[in-house]
Parts: sequence; structure tokens; C-alpha cells
Amino acid sequence: MTTKKKTPPLKTADNDYGIMYWGPPGPESKDDGNELTIATSSNHMMRFAESGNSSFVSPKCNTENVGYSLKPSQDGKETPAKQILAENGDIVFIAKNGNIRLKAKNIWIETTDSEPGGNFMVSSNGYISMVSGEQTRIMGSKVCIRGECGVDIAGTDIIIKGNINFGDYPSVFGTVKSLLAGNWAAILEGIDKSCK
Repeated sequence: MTTKKKTPPLKTADNDYGIMYWGPPGPESKDDGNELTIATSSNHMMRFAESGNSSFVSPKCNTENVGYSLKPSQDGKETPAKQILAENGDIVFIAKNGNIRLKAKNIWIETTDSEPGGNFMVSSNGYISMVSGEQTRIMGSKVCIRGECGVDIAGTDIIIKGNINFGDYPSVFGTVKSLLAGNWAAILEGIDKSCK
């Protein structure tokens, strides 16, 4: 079985503004798998490879403006203006020296994997702050609240419904037990036990 010989690489543009190259840019003996490379003098680059991978490089800000012609009355109330679909693999956003901001009328986050997956994990080196203009709800088949140094619960009215079970007091709360009076200390003991 013979392998079809590839056509020679082709340079279709090369001027002061940039270059457009079909095929590997190096010698034939060093085929790097590139199929198409577009590079500009200001270091923008688009590269497509035989492997199915591609890369896009912008030295500064990359902006996409989409959906300006969508009309909810004609196209649908929740018609997407932009979609990123990954049939397999992960989607990763990394801002090494900046922030990631999400802003919208509403934000939905949903996990769909089956047990033991389907988890939603948040980790922070500093504060985690959640503020709402209306009611804030935390619901689950089992809810655990644990404070390594202390737990503050404040409100005009505090209502606790259901049975309260007291557990063995772990050393992690030993330093704050004397600061808590009455049932609050016992409540924290039970919470800490259930979090293990």
C-alpha cells in the first residue's frame, strides 16, 4: 500500500503585515504537522494542525461581539448568542494575573454527572462572600456548616426546626466552646461531628 505524497507547502502571502503559509513552514524533513499558519507583524497568530488542534494568539485584548442581530421575539427568548460545546474533555479558563468576571441577567450553573460525580466545588484562599437582595437558600439532603475558629449566626429572628442531636466535642472547637453559651455550643458540636 502506497502513501499518497503530500503537495509541497505553499506560501500565499508574505509582506510587511504578515504571512500566510499552507503546510509545515520548515524543511520537509521537519514536518511539524501544521496545516495552516497565519501570523502578523504585531505577533497575532492562528495555527491549525493535522492533529485536530488549533491555537490562536492575541498579544493584547481579544474581543468578540456577538448576538447584536438576535431578536427575542423572532429568534426565541433564550436563543444563544455564543456557545462553546465540548463533546469530550474539559473547558478551562485561566487568568494568571487577572480576574474572571461573569455578569448576566441570570446565571445558572448545573452539574450532570452521576454519583460520585456531579459535584460543585469552590475553593478560595481568602473570603467567600454571597449576598442577595432577597432570600438566600442552601438546601441539600445533608447540610454541613463548620467553622475551624468560630461560627457566627445573627438575625432578628433565628428559627431552628427539627431534632437537635449532640455529638462528641472535637478538639477543633475546644478554643471557642467557652465563648458559646447554652445550646449553641451543643449545636456546633453536632454540626462538627456530622461534617466528618
